[in-house]
Amino acid sequence: FISEYKNINIYLPELFLKIKLIAREQKVRTLIKANTIKNISQIFQYEKIPLLIFKGIPLSLQINNTLTSRVCRDIDILVKEENIIDSINLLKINGFKRINGYMPNNLKSISGRYSVKVRNELPLSRTIFNQKQIIDLHWSLCKNRGDFPDFEEFWERKESYNIGDQEIYTLDISDAFLYSCINSAKDNWDNTRILSSGSDL
Repeated sequence: FISEYKNINIYLPELFLKIKLIAREQKVRTLIKANTIKNISQIFQYEKIPLLIFKGIPLSLQINNTLTSRVCRDIDILVKEENIIDSINLLKINGFKRINGYMPNNLKSISGRYSVKVRNELPLSRTIFNQKQIIDLHWSLCKNRGDFPDFEEFWERKESYNIGDQEIYTLDISDAFLYSCINSAKDNWDNTRILSSGSDL
């Protein structure tokens, strides 16, 4: 956003040019991720697997009504626990691979089923246009389930936005705020980027 302040060009022209270049590169990377989100949403809808995409670009649409106002590092998606394996297979068909070291390969094994119960996400990655993309596949927003809402509750409250001609679904704004608080608590309330998201929400 600093690149939008024109006075920087007058007082700090070299810094302004560097910021503009960084902002342009970041915008391109974000637009590539937006296209990935669009494609993933299409694929999951076609296969009738309910999917919520949260943080990053959907959060930018919620708060600022634009795709590129927030930094988008990973793509975070949420599915039902019963759809984990189908979701992994669908992502693999589309070029994503599981990142080694996260959970057993066979999620139907005893250790695999245990991992699903004590963990809440699994990362997958691929490289496209010389850009590494990581999808964090979630089946819960929090490791400590307890009385925490399940997927069905989030799905009932979901909000929808369009990327191009594709409708995508995300957490409603109250649930997005809840998740922002959980993330902040994990970082001992010391991550200014996450705190900023909570404040905006």
